[in-house]
Amino acid sequence: MGKIIDWGLNKLGFFRLPIQRQIFLALVWLSVFTSVILGIVVYIVSRKTIEEQYNKAHENSLGVASEIIELNLKSEVEQARSLLYSPSFINCFTVENKGSTYFTASANLEIQDQFLKIISSNTEIRDILAVNCAGNIAFASQNDSNQKEIIDYYQNGNILDEPWITAAEENSGKEIFYAGNIIFEDQDETFSLVKEIIEPASFKKIGFLVMNIRKEDVFSKAFGARDEGYGTDYDLIMAEDRDREGEYCLVYSTTKIDPEQFEDIVGAFYKKNEHKSQLLFTSAHNSLSGWDVVIAISKKELASKSNYIALASILIGLLLIALSLPLSYLISGYITKPLYMLEENILELGEGRYHVDAEFDDSETGRIGQKFKDVVNNNLELKNKLIETNLREREAELLLMQSQINPHYLYNTLDSLYMMAIIKDEDEIAEFVQALSENFRLSLNKGNKLIMVQDEIRRIQAYMKIQKYRFGDRYTLEINTGAELLRERILTFILQPLVENSVFHGLEPRADKGRVTVTGTLTDRDIKFVVEDDGVGIKDMKALESGYGVRNIKERIRLFYGEGYEPVFENTGAGTRVTIVVPRLTTEQIMMGNSENKI
Repeated sequence: MGKIIDWGLNKLGFFRLPIQRQIFLALVWLSVFTSVILGIVVYIVSRKTIEEQYNKAHENSLGVASEIIELNLKSEVEQARSLLYSPSFINCFTVENKGSTYFTASANLEIQDQFLKIISSNTEIRDILAVNCAGNIAFASQNDSNQKEIIDYYQNGNILDEPWITAAEENSGKEIFYAGNIIFEDQDETFSLVKEIIEPASFKKIGFLVMNIRKEDVFSKAFGARDEGYGTDYDLIMAEDRDREGEYCLVYSTTKIDPEQFEDIVGAFYKKNEHKSQLLFTSAHNSLSGWDVVIAISKKELASKSNYIALASILIGLLLIALSLPLSYLISGYITKPLYMLEENILELGEGRYHVDAEFDDSETGRIGQKFKDVVNNNLELKNKLIETNLREREAELLLMQSQINPHYLYNTLDSLYMMAIIKDEDEIAEFVQALSENFRLSLNKGNKLIMVQDEIRRIQAYMKIQKYRFGDRYTLEINTGAELLRERILTFILQPLVENSVFHGLEPRADKGRVTVTGTLTDRDIKFVVEDDGVGIKDMKALESGYGVRNIKERIRLFYGEGYEPVFENTGAGTRVTIVVPRLTTEQIMMGNSENKI
């Protein structure tokens, strides 16, 4: 992402502008970006807030509407159940008029009398139909035309095959509510209550009851008059179609809804399709009927109010941007002032003025300028000191040449002692002098900082030979290294002091014999040495590591190899182990190492 931004700014020539203009434009762009983001956030938050407020405002009213509908439906249920309390009504269903679709004359007269009492006292009930288990039908209605249309049921004689009969049987006497009229399907202004009639004494099924109820009388008072000025809000009752699984139907709506609109609402509310994001719902479920009482509104229309809020936020943001332009210019000038001072001093430095006198402020850029001033002035002092140092180095070289005469004198003296011991057949003294000479020669290492591993091993062997003359065969040395490792170069004088440490601190306190083992291994990148003894161990590890010899090894390794290569001391329970891991040196590093710090 950063590369894309850099590429775009380069294409626009942004980085070729003066630094003050870059900062000014950056502040302006940041203000614009912030205003746009603020407008978007305000729009989203205000839109969500309006939706939440809309839901909260209608949740209570919708709960009241659902309760009113519940009470009205319970009233209709009570009317249906009141028929079951009449023994004469129940007895009419026990007498079957086989071979006919009509009840017997006396039974039909009794049923009609009961029906008319209910219809006359409950104007919302328009039709009542009863059928016994033999298919005998009784029907009463406030509508004369329905009296004629019901003849089809009498003539066909197959009313017991209707789906609502099966549904009533499955519910075992519990009332079922249908969204529409199951007897006269074209009469959408009514809905049906269906109930299986069970004989109270024997609890046997004796027939079925259907009541067609006017929707307007039951639902209109529940919703009441509500006009909030929206054009896409709907108050409606929806239900799952009992005869078609997965399909839904409209029970009631305060406004006219065409089939396409209803499909969108059903899809969004029940199926959660793409219309879900377009409509906002507030709903309550009616447990008695299984219907959903819903208020739906288009989110787009509801969000129109938040559009004004977002627009006002953007306008305010633009106004703030306009007011911030001169302030941004002043701030950019204040920020770049130390940079221009720094640039001026750099130009003067290029022209030969090596001392910087300018005073910088305490800003971050000013501190950079002050650092530049200090560096230039310090470099000027260092340059003067360097001239003096070069003169002193020449004097030191002369002293170094003189100091190199002394080792040659010592070599010659040791060689004379060696020859005298040979002449007098003192072989042990000759070997002792030879070991001492070898140790001294390898220690000086011709003034080189680096030594081959094989020479460092020889120094250790010479040291142990000297110890042999002192302690006899009490101590033994074991060297385990590969041939390839012997040709590697390491920092001089880092292994022999560790062996000497093992002899002095580990083996000397023992009364019996002891062993020192030096193991070297080679990897692609590192060289690892382990110096281990079977002595008494080290009681105070901190005292050992703070001693002069160990501190000297640690400091020399750190200065030459860097951090992380210090020797590691540990008590093994049967002595002491020291581990050193150092990186392998390249040819170039070897040449540079030997050219530095000659002794």
